Formats: sequence, C-alpha cells, structure tokens
Amino acid sequence: MVINKIIKRVATASAAVSVGVLGLSGLASAQSSIHQTGPNSTNRINSSWNSDFMSRNSNSVGVFNGTGQSSSSGNARVSGNTIGGSASSGNASNTAGSNTNVSVRNMPRTHGGMFWTTGASNARISNTGPHSTNAISNSSSNSNRINNNNHVSSDNFTHQSANTGNANSSGNTRGGGASTGSAANHARSGANISVANSGGSSVGSGGSSSGGGSASINTTGPGSTNRISSNSSNSTSINNTNDVNISNTTRQNASSGSANVSGNTIGGSAITGSASNSSSSNSSVRISN
Repeated sequence: MVINKIIKRVATASAAVSVGVLGLSGLASAQSSIHQTGPNSTNRINSSWNSDFMSRNSNSVGVFNGTGQSSSSGNARVSGNTIGGSASSGNASNTAGSNTNVSVRNMPRTHGGMFWTTGASNARISNTGPHSTNAISNSSSNSNRINNNNHVSSDNFTHQSANTGNANSSGNTRGGGASTGSAANHARSGANISVANSGGSSVGSGGSSSGGGSASINTTGPGSTNRISSNSSNSTSINNTNDVNISNTTRQNASSGSANVSGNTIGGSAITGSASNSSSSNSSVRISN
C-alpha cells in the first residue's frame, strides 16, 4: 500500500496593538496536487488556515483647568479742602478663558475594519490507481477580539473677584463729586472631545475572512473512495466602554465701592460704578464606536 499525504498549515496572529494605526491583513495560499499513484494507494491533502487577532486599547485622559483671579482698585478721598476736587476710583476687571480639545482614535478611518485573513487552497488529486482512497479537506478559522476602554475627564474651575475702591468727598467748603469705578468679571470655557474606536461610517466593518480555493478529484481507478470536505468558521467580538466626564465650575464676585459726599458746604454728586459678571461654557462630545 502506498500512502501519500500533503499537509499544509498556515497560521497568522497579531496582538497588542495600541492607539494609532490599526488594520492588519493576512494572506496565505497553497497549491497541492497528487497524481499518477499506484493501485490500492491512500492519498490525502489536508489544508488548515488559522488566524487569531486580539486588540486591547485602554485610554485615560484627564484635563484640569483652574483659574483664580482677584482685582481691586484703591480708595479715592478728598477732604479738608476749601474747594475740593472730585474723587474717582478706578475700574476693576477680570477675564478668564480656557479651551480643551481631546481626540482619541483607536481604529483608522482609512480601512474602517479590524483584521482580515484569506486562506486559498488549490488541491487536486488525479490519475490514481484502482481501489485507492482519496481525500481532500480544507479548514479555515478566524477569531477577532477588540476591547476598547476610554476614560476622558475634563474639569474647568474659575474663581474671580473684582472690587472697586470707595470714593469719599467730605469736610470741604465746596466738595467735588465722588464716583467709583466699574467692576466686571468675564469667564469662558470650552471643551471638544472626540472618541473613535472603529472609524469609518459603519460599526465593526471589516473583520472579514475568506477560505477560498478549489479542490478536485478526478480520473481515479475503479473501486476508489473519494472525499472532499471544507470547513470555515469566523468569530468576532467587540467590546467598547466609554466614560466621558465634563465639569465646568465658575465662581464670580463683582462689587463696586461706595461713593460718599458729606460734611461739605456745597456738595458735589455721588456716583457708584457698575458691577457685572459674565460666564459662558461650551462642550462638544463625539463618540464613534
């Protein structure tokens, strides 16, 4: 008895791909043939294609913006004069601004896929003798596992205080006017966060496999046993965990000083300044799995 075996095994594997460019491909092909064997021979061609792809991405991003501001103008006083001039305190103002841009991408937008493998086998058994046993088997297996954990935190804290000084005109024969300045606070914060785990327009596109090829048994002798079998299996698992936290806190205090005109034979006007607070925040979050 003559026994002829051709066994082909091709395995592709890739692991531990971090943030950045992702998208791998494997290609394996084989051509096998058995022909012109004698009577009562046993002829087998076995092809096996295995691929295992695993990607684990863990991203943790924390952003903190803290601002503390205080602005005060001095006091203005006119007193003990025959003819007193005016008393004016200056303006006090604070301006704060912050902008945060965070972008996390675990999969490329060009391919939009994960991993693909192709196992193509061309097998042929021909011209074997009588009562021979001929068998061709082809097996293809693909496994894809994607785990993405994204944690993004953005915290903006602003504390502002603006105070103008007091203006006093007193004890003058002819007192001038007293006016205080303006107190103002302005705060602005913005956050733009983008998380893309799969890229492209469709979720989990790609991750394909193909166990193509051809198999043939022909021109075998009388009483021969001929078998051709093919098996293909694919498994894809995607797990995305996204945690995004944005916190904007603004504390503002604006006060104008007191304007006092008293104890004057001829008193001028007393004018206090304006006090204002302005705060704005803008947040934009985009998640693509």
